[in-house]
Parts: sequence; structure tokens; C-alpha cells
Amino acid sequence: GNLLNQAANLTALVPTKTCFSTADKTALLIQMFEEQKEGIVFKKLSAPYRSERARDQFKVKFVSEATFIVTEVKPKGKHSVTIGLLNEASQIVSAGHVSIRPCIKEVKTDDLLDVRYLYARRSSGHIVQAVAQRIRTDISREECTTAQLKYKEGE
Repeated sequence: GNLLNQAANLTALVPTKTCFSTADKTALLIQMFEEQKEGIVFKKLSAPYRSERARDQFKVKFVSEATFIVTEVKPKGKHSVTIGLLNEASQIVSAGHVSIRPCIKEVKTDDLLDVRYLYARRSSGHIVQAVAQRIRTDISREECTTAQLKYKEGE
């Protein structure tokens, strides 16, 4: 079947109205952000739908950033680390893993790492679509708490 016939069963895709003026587009962007949606796509009205990147559409993701504790560095060649945060009892709980971009050098266990992410899952505490940003040396480990997390709406 086509996508429109399946729309009632989709939970990740939220159809919305089409906006034409800059003011209306800005208002919709703010509304989607305030409703804690994952993001919004702007596209040329004449452009066909494409799931991949295209010049005639622009995706805005409403990401968050938090500082995590590196709990494990993966073996050579894996370029990822396991990260965690301190819970209310000051115990480390897992927040998942994040790939380390080549521009971030020599990440070690117990480093504090800023990570940009889409949202956290309440069920696991793990973050989704994580992207490492930088190593932090200007804050303390005690600031790396689960209170920083933005959770997915409705979870």
C-alpha cells in the first residue's frame, strides 16, 4: 500500500499543516519544539518526498547536549566508548555508547565527554543518535547526572 493508507499506523511520522509564509513556518517550528517533537522538515512544495538527503529539503532535529562519564573505551579499531551518568544515589548508570569522531583525540576511561543526542529512553536510560562533541576538563564528575537528560515524549 501507499504511505497515506498506512498513516494511521505510523507513530514516528506526524503529519502537519503546510505553511507558506516565513512567519507561519517560524510559528510551526516553535510549536514542534515546544511539543517536544523530534524535529521538522522544510521542503520545496514542488519537490517529491525523499527519505535520503536532498537539496530541496532541510531537516531540523531538536537535539540536546549533556556531559557523560566515559565508562569503557572500546578496543582499537572500534572508535566508540560506553558512557554513563550519576543517578540520584551517585552511582554510575549506563547511558549507552557513542562513536568518537577522529577530531576527538585519545578518549580515556573516566573522561568527561559532551555528547549531542536526540532524546533518552526512559526504559533503558540510553541516549539515541548520540554524537560526541568534545572532552570536558572544566567541570566536575559530580555534574554528570541523569538530571541532564531529555526523555522522549510519551515514554
